[in-house]
Amino acid sequence: MLKLQTVCLAGILCLTSSCATMFRTDSYQANIKVIDNPTAKIYVNGLYLGEGEVTQTFKRSKDMTVQLKQEGCPDYVKNFDKKLSVEFIFFNLTVIGLVVDLGNGAIYTPDNTYSEITKVNGKEFIVELTYHDCPNEKI
Repeated sequence: MLKLQTVCLAGILCLTSSCATMFRTDSYQANIKVIDNPTAKIYVNGLYLGEGEVTQTFKRSKDMTVQLKQEGCPDYVKNFDKKLSVEFIFFNLTVIGLVVDLGNGAIYTPDNTYSEITKVNGKEFIVELTYHDCPNEKI
């Protein structure tokens, strides 16, 4: 009887470990908007994504560097760090779960203490940028 209880307890611990991996995944979606310049080219971590407003999936384990470019204007660069989701550390019931969440990056989240980042939910964020040095020319 004790052996069966031990096996059941071990099974439950395995199923409830790595909470961030199960509930949030290792990536998130960000909608990046240039509020005042819809023709600004948006680059994230060196990759061109589009103009004005883009939505893309990013790995939680990576910081994000957004660069705005437009001909005749200086480049705008903003670095956004990831942060550790402390709540998921407390919910991991095993060291294995914590290692899994840290290893695949699911335990991280974009640092929404930046005024430009708004958390919609655990998997979606909005990044609103103003291209101060390159106002949109209105015709």
